[in-house]
Amino acid sequence: MDSMDKSKKTAKRRKPNTSNPDQQQYSSTFPFLKLPAEIRNMIYKLVLATDDEIEFQRAYENREKGRFLIKRQRPHIITNNDINVKLLRVSKQIREEATVFLYSGNTFFFFSANTLPKFFSQYATHVRDIRSITLNVCHCSQAALEKAFSYLAFADRLERLCLHYQMSPRYTFQDNVDIFFWGSRYWLEAVGIRKGNKNAALQMITWPFELRTWAREHDGSKEEEHHRFQMAIKDLLR
Repeated sequence: MDSMDKSKKTAKRRKPNTSNPDQQQYSSTFPFLKLPAEIRNMIYKLVLATDDEIEFQRAYENREKGRFLIKRQRPHIITNNDINVKLLRVSKQIREEATVFLYSGNTFFFFSANTLPKFFSQYATHVRDIRSITLNVCHCSQAALEKAFSYLAFADRLERLCLHYQMSPRYTFQDNVDIFFWGSRYWLEAVGIRKGNKNAALQMITWPFELRTWAREHDGSKEEEHHRFQMAIKDLLR
């Protein structure tokens, strides 16, 4: 009996076998969450933010059907800041800490006015953190324009809106101004009230392209045309 008791005690005192590679890997896991919050935030920015615009496409044929998946606008370009959203799946704490950096640190590109409302509906709890958006509203219907801008009002921390917009050759300059104004009015006024400046929304907008690419001749430069367009919208905001 004594020898059996001794063998049991010896077995309890045995140390785990550290020669097993799997055990070594597990025991050497880096204590990331023990790092200071400032350091973790720096890492989140490096991993989740990129200088490139990120585009979203819908999944149709896999288990993620109906959800949005990240699609880089220029997937063949790999940069040091290439985002890695897998980090958000590591743990609940990391997801809660890091998600804001994904939304606030990137420019979100929406290829059509119809895409933005769907994305905003799916990620409603995070869209208020978005700071920069590029939105293509060329050749969209008035209803789609109104819906996109009504949803855009929920991004209440937005700082920059790059608009791909073209005036229709079927209408006069003023008619095009009216179409854009009534389509975006809800957002223009919501931002104005929030900022205490009725022109605050217009100050966020950049126009990278000519508003009348279809015209053979223009009355002035691209910048002059943009200025004229915005001044006409300002007149309607009064």
